[in-house]
Amino acid sequence: MLVRFFVNLLGNGLKYTCQGGRVTLSSRLASPRAIEVAVVDTGPGVHPREALGCTTNSIAWSNIDQEGKG
Repeated sequence: MLVRFFVNLLGNGLKYTCQGGRVTLSSRLASPRAIEVAVVDTGPGVHPREALGCTTNSIAWSNIDQEGKG
């Protein structure tokens, strides 16, 4: 599930960014138990009317530290 999430984010960035544009993936340790990941691109983006409800600021997987569940 996590791999599919990142493939989707990066795929959309690549799909909607024009040739010569940029797609950047970055990450940082936000706390001892949290990683913050950002995908930023130079594509056209989503119109504000269409953006409502299509993104969230964070996604949490409560079982990420359990083997085979994250």
